[in-house]
Amino acid sequence: MILKVLIKRNLIFVFFAVAAALLEMYALLFTDHNGMIAAPWFLIGLLATIIGFVALIRSYAWRLALLAFVLVAILGVDSGLIMLYEINGTAFDYSILYQASEGFGMLEGQLINFAYFVPGAILIAAFLWYGVFTALSLRGVTVSKNKRNRIVCLILSCVFLAGTVAVPNIVGYANTVSKNYYTNLLHKNVDLNKNRGIFGNSIYQFVSGPFSTSPKVAGWEESSEFYFRESVTDGNLWGVSEGNNVVLILAESLEWFPITNNAEIASELFPNFTRLMEGGIVCTNHYSREKTDISEGQSLLGHYPSRGYVCNDFNENAYPYSLPSVFKRNDSTAAVNSFHNNAETFYRRNSFHKSVGFDRLYGIEQMSENYGVPNYQESCDERNLDSDMMMGMKNVMFPASGKFFSYIISYTTHGGYYDRRTSLDNKGYYDTLDRFGVYPESDNKYENYIRTYVAAMLDLDAAIGIMLDDLQEKGLLESTTIVLYSDHNAYYDRISYRGKGITNMQSEIFHVPMIIYDTKAKAALGSGSIEKFTTTVDIVPTLFTLLGIPYYSNLYFGNSVFAAEESIIFSRAYNCFITDKFLGFSLKSVVWRGQGFDREDFAERATKHLKKLQYADALYLENFFGDRPFTDA
Repeated sequence: MILKVLIKRNLIFVFFAVAAALLEMYALLFTDHNGMIAAPWFLIGLLATIIGFVALIRSYAWRLALLAFVLVAILGVDSGLIMLYEINGTAFDYSILYQASEGFGMLEGQLINFAYFVPGAILIAAFLWYGVFTALSLRGVTVSKNKRNRIVCLILSCVFLAGTVAVPNIVGYANTVSKNYYTNLLHKNVDLNKNRGIFGNSIYQFVSGPFSTSPKVAGWEESSEFYFRESVTDGNLWGVSEGNNVVLILAESLEWFPITNNAEIASELFPNFTRLMEGGIVCTNHYSREKTDISEGQSLLGHYPSRGYVCNDFNENAYPYSLPSVFKRNDSTAAVNSFHNNAETFYRRNSFHKSVGFDRLYGIEQMSENYGVPNYQESCDERNLDSDMMMGMKNVMFPASGKFFSYIISYTTHGGYYDRRTSLDNKGYYDTLDRFGVYPESDNKYENYIRTYVAAMLDLDAAIGIMLDDLQEKGLLESTTIVLYSDHNAYYDRISYRGKGITNMQSEIFHVPMIIYDTKAKAALGSGSIEKFTTTVDIVPTLFTLLGIPYYSNLYFGNSVFAAEESIIFSRAYNCFITDKFLGFSLKSVVWRGQGFDREDFAERATKHLKKLQYADALYLENFFGDRPFTDA
């Protein structure tokens, strides 16, 4: 009788462990994986810790309540992180907490994946039904105190807890400081969800995140020998635009599909994009998969560390080799400024932009107060309009006399997109879409989100027109190099998938625009397109090449778009490699491989990139240039 009661009281732990494992394995099916967790040891230790502490409780009802609470927590966390994965394909990472406000914004308007949530809820209901049924059958049964058993449970629970906390940090430290750390990224790196399960990984990140170890980096003597090894002083189109002004535009979430899906009317619907494309050079095979702050850092610095975020962790480092710093060094009288239609403190741009060499950052606060740029963010909680910013700031962005480098961060096309935005409506953009008979208003909210996204692109198009007209009126258009590039795909509300008609994760999701408007370069190239694979880190070497500014190639991840060499993406935010023919966490963990994939070429490009990453990490972690003079290339 005693044994029967003992089994009845403790069998709930077996059902709890099985239910938790099933929830985790089922969740993996919604993150492009089969249901098997590759390295379940952390999850097993976590569940054992929970069971051990709950076993200390004598009340069966409280045991049931606490175990059910854990299962509900697993269901809730997994549902939320499945939503996150469906938006942008990323696993939870502790450093994401730096961008928590934007992260919650991504989830706005998203629907829970009911294909996961409903069966999970049914499983938890079945667990509760079994627990309640067992509790009723145990009514009136008294359990004698057994101090020895409770001490054993407590000791085991503490051992499991210590292991759960300590082992991830010990393993993480050993892996990170290993001399093979960077090589392992190419050959052994894996998806965190697949390795530990979704809930398991989220707890793992909280356990290890605050104590995460930075890679072991080389000292100054070894690093500087690498940085300054190769000086680039020539190349295809070298110096053809020497003396030009530069306008660099980070176009938030810019996609091709509104243009390519409406090719017959694109020149009428987007007249200024068309002007830019017809007068410039289109990088037809351009890809980006980073968050805005990382793409911003890559386009200004030409590189990015493997740990931390530049704007948060290294925002006051010295960067004398950044694009704005070098441009200013080349002409000390030049106006080198940045402009963003949002708060200047967002991503700590007020300090980061100063570090990379800008004279001044103009945020919406200054632009609104001093130049009359409308602040819709404040008045009606909508994204501010790029056309308003361009109209109000054009004389500061493009001064009529003197050299200038202007870095402009667009904002209108930033997600989320909503059914309708008042500011876009007042500008008549929805009417324009209706006049052309594209993206009609619908009962489907996601179709309306795309409609709003395209309406926002019409405002960006208007802003481009204001810029081109102003430069032309001032006689500066022929002497200005304009680079318009997308920071990332439109991942909010799965706009990329819906707009491109793609259902599975593949590189095409991250195929986004980059256009170089430079009349001298186009004439010298004799073509209006670059067809090789390009990405954000190619921007700095490309501009140095056009302007004829010598540079050290090992300080920058990318290559000039006019050179034969192709770059590669190793995404800081998403922990994966990307080319136009490959998407995966490593050669071991492949998500998608396209036709014509060349493993040898991929490995060569990745190895070269990771070697530069190793020394870039040293540059950031040690702030090497904080007290060292600039060295001319």
